[in-house]
Amino acid sequence: MPQDRTPQLSFNLSRRLISIFLVSVLAVYTAGITVTLRLRRSAMQDWQAAYTAQAADFTDQLNTELLRIRTQMKYTLTRSVTLRLTLTPRQASFPALYDSIQRMTEQVYTMQNTSSLIQSTTAYFPSLNKTIHSSGTYNDPTALEQQLIEAYYAAPGHSAVLTVGGRLYLVSDATSFNNKTSTALVWAELSTAALTRLCSQYAENGQTTAIYCTDGSNIFTVRNPGSASAPAALVVDIQDAVLNEFTGSTETKVDAAEYLRIVQPVGSWSLWTASYAGTDALREVTASFAVWIGVQTIIMLLAVGIFLFLVWRLITKPFRQIAKQLQTMEQTGMLLPDPEGGPAISNDMDFLHYAFAQLGSSCRPRWNRHIIIKSSLISPRSNTYRRRSIRTFCTTAFTICTEWPKWRTPTALPR
Repeated sequence: MPQDRTPQLSFNLSRRLISIFLVSVLAVYTAGITVTLRLRRSAMQDWQAAYTAQAADFTDQLNTELLRIRTQMKYTLTRSVTLRLTLTPRQASFPALYDSIQRMTEQVYTMQNTSSLIQSTTAYFPSLNKTIHSSGTYNDPTALEQQLIEAYYAAPGHSAVLTVGGRLYLVSDATSFNNKTSTALVWAELSTAALTRLCSQYAENGQTTAIYCTDGSNIFTVRNPGSASAPAALVVDIQDAVLNEFTGSTETKVDAAEYLRIVQPVGSWSLWTASYAGTDALREVTASFAVWIGVQTIIMLLAVGIFLFLVWRLITKPFRQIAKQLQTMEQTGMLLPDPEGGPAISNDMDFLHYAFAQLGSSCRPRWNRHIIIKSSLISPRSNTYRRRSIRTFCTTAFTICTEWPKWRTPTALPR
């Protein structure tokens, strides 16, 4: 008869179900985590992009204000009264210059109203060595003003943002002259309070914005009020970023606090803006995604735990049933009908008697026929030992089954 040589599968049905379920759960969990992480990364990028755009707007607005002030300065320097006073020698008398000085005072005052960032404006004429202030004064330059003039002469270009004496100035000259020392100068002192208000406009949710200016020896810094960082630590961090050209966005620490810092140059001026955003704002943006990742993990663990519990129940169910049956047999015994029509069997010895009786009644005729057939076909000498063993076993089994009712009482059992 041909045998079935089909290779058997290595996994049974229960293992297949377990494998399919675990793979499905892990696939769904991995897909959910992947989507959540991508959304989290996208939210972080959107937040950083919005914060970078806000810092860029802050820088653009400051640069636009400075360019507008410089344009007004250039306009003032090209007026005829400015050119007349520039060419007037120092020996000229005040009464002869009174009309020109009065008209120049009006021009300087008008220039002061160009921008809200301007606190005061001044015009300087090197041929006269005099300054005309927006307040209407006509005097020799002060020591601070003389220091500002010398710093401007040392700076390249025809316009510059300089810091002198803890103040911020925008200085410009008439570009029609090649030599800056022989042309009129106009400068505007920028208001620290106005710059502070400008910083406050772009400081939201605990952010810190600052304006930094340096000419190599002098440093000017203004920031929004209510900043959590100390001014000295903030200046050191901005100065380090400017000196090492770490412009753009980067993570940094100020006073042991982590920030996202964005340092940007303001136009072509020696001026920079710095914006600091605490990592707490970033945590608030990503907090919901962290919660969702935790929820997905808990759901996955619960699903796997419930499935494994059900599998465990199915696997251990037969063993629990066997244990229950054994406990029942230990307590009440096993009730089986007596083959001779007596009372029901209720103990282990009765059960063995019943089993041997069934065995003897069913096996004895078959073994007898088998012995007769074997004895007729096989030589007696070659099978003597086998026939003797079979007869001994059958005789013993039949004796036990027939004589067992006599030993049913415990007192009658052989010792």
